[in-house]
Amino acid sequence: MSSRGAATSFHGRIQDTSAPGWLALLELIEVAVADGREEFRPLPELSPEERRQIVTLPTSIGRLTAVRTLCCTEATWCGYLRRSAT
Repeated sequence: MSSRGAATSFHGRIQDTSAPGWLALLELIEVAVADGREEFRPLPELSPEERRQIVTLPTSIGRLTAVRTLCCTEATWCGYLRRSAT
């Protein structure tokens, strides 16, 4: 139970790290790391099928140190996160 009394649960799906969508996301992260962009918006670059193949974010997302805005338009994927400027 969370502090507000509602139960918290997580999906039990396992990420297929050989799926084309997962591999495409890894490549998009590498490109964003290399060019130092401040906004990362990967979903428009992925097909609907590739999007369905992603069930978790890879640890390499942490390499996006220049990113200030991570925009994921599908709420079931990751929502919307703004990283405060440091």
